Amino acid sequence: MNFLFYKTTSPIPYTNKIYMSICQLTKRNKPRYYREMTDTQQKGQFSHMSAPARMWVLLIIGILIGWGGYYLWVNRDIESGRHGNRPKTEEVLTDEMKETETPTMPEGISATVGEQPEGMHVFLNAVSTDRTIWVAVRELHNGGLWNILGASRLDAGVYDGVWVELLRNTFGGQTYAIVIYEDDGDKVFDHTKDIMLPGTNGDGIVATFGVIRI
Repeated sequence: MNFLFYKTTSPIPYTNKIYMSICQLTKRNKPRYYREMTDTQQKGQFSHMSAPARMWVLLIIGILIGWGGYYLWVNRDIESGRHGNRPKTEEVLTDEMKETETPTMPEGISATVGEQPEGMHVFLNAVSTDRTIWVAVRELHNGGLWNILGASRLDAGVYDGVWVELLRNTFGGQTYAIVIYEDDGDKVFDHTKDIMLPGTNGDGIVATFGVIRI
């Protein structure tokens, strides 16, 4: 910044006054080069320029300093990534996809059901299975599975028409779900031991049906 004080015949520029005020406020001594200057040398060489011109010069200098700082900051981040500090995006996404992967229904198992009248039985139009299963009827509450009303065991095969006996009756206007469990080998239904199959959407529901009031 020596050029601000070189060869001038006008009063000290405003920038010099501001700088000296900062020195006084921070209790700093005047810089060595400033003390050694003569009165003539203590006047800026740009004093012959108009005030707007001096403002443009200072503005350009500020822009250059800001751009240089931004370049160093960005370059630091790039170098950091090159040295392995950057997160491994592909691996993170792969892990998240694995965690949210929806289980699918075994291909050899399916069931269809239509609307039912109120009562103590539910009739399924068709069921096919490649293993021993339990076809269960469950209540739905806020879209989620609730109480088990009854279940019927089926060995591997294709069935046209299956009745499921219930422990209590269904009610008109309600919606119920068909859920299938894979038997654990003892041929006794136990929802804590038999494996509930994932259903069509991974939530255990194979099909739903509404009940008609009679």
